[in-house]
Formats: sequence, structure tokens, C-alpha cells
Amino acid sequence: MGRAELTIEVEVFFFSGSVTISCEKKFAGSNGDPTLRQLMGLSTDPLLPLADELALIDDETTYGWREYCDAFA
Repeated sequence: MGRAELTIEVEVFFFSGSVTISCEKKFAGSNGDPTLRQLMGLSTDPLLPLADELALIDDETTYGWREYCDAFA
């Protein structure tokens, strides 16, 4: 979601005035967008409880988050 506000103020001698314009935009994903869990490489079929998912992680497991962190290590 994003919000913007623009205020225009004009002053001429004894006259002054201002106008404020604001807008808001929400971006919604579609039903086909992957979830964060899918993006990070976590299993989704069948969907495991988080504790079980974390128990499966070892040094041989490939996860997007691990690759991201290793890139900056």
C-alpha cells in the first residue's frame, strides 16, 4: 500500500491559500501468486506445521532464504 499527499500553498501580498491533495493505492496479488513460504523454498505439499518444517532443515537443504543470507556472508 502507498500513500501520497501534496500540498500547494500560494502567497501573494495579503492573500494566501493552500490546497492539499492526497491519494492511496493498494496493490493486490492474484490467486496465482506464490506465498512467501513458497518463495523461500519451504515445502508446501503437504503443508507441514512450522515446527516440523524447521526440524527438516539441515546443511544439505536448499532454501531461498539461506542462499540470500549466504550471498552477504
